Amino acid sequence: FSQESDRLAACRTAVQDRLWRALAADRPRLAAHLDALGLDLNLFLPRWLTTVFSGVLQVPATVRLWDHVLGADGHSAAVRLALAIITRAESRLLKCEDLGEVLEELGAAAAKVSTAADVDAMLLREMPARRFERAEERAAIAATGAGLVATAVVVAFASVLAL
Repeated sequence: FSQESDRLAACRTAVQDRLWRALAADRPRLAAHLDALGLDLNLFLPRWLTTVFSGVLQVPATVRLWDHVLGADGHSAAVRLALAIITRAESRLLKCEDLGEVLEELGAAAAKVSTAADVDAMLLREMPARRFERAEERAAIAATGAGLVATAVVVAFASVLAL
């Protein structure tokens, strides 16, 4: 951990970007809807992650998450749980018409995670490490593909100008 605010902000941004890319790869419709409503992950995600969900989830669920974080899952467990909470609420989030409704729904979805079994289900079945890694891989491929397309457009445009 660092006491340097710039480093902390950069780390927070990197984790948020990681979660957003995985969400967009795994649930593109949901990500597009949340983006259209102007969702800023800073409105809830720092509280969830910096406290490792302490005060967000019920105590038994929080303690079980800590077991995962301190065990084999490591740091990805908290990010995966955040993503699982969001995806669990997908149908309700897609019905939201404004940012306030989205934030209320996310709070309600997090509050429903109340037992160790809930956390295990979310981390071992709904958003296991491998699924999260595949979503990150798809996001990286999509970003590379978008970069290649942009490069091809620039090259084609330059070719036309050269004629």
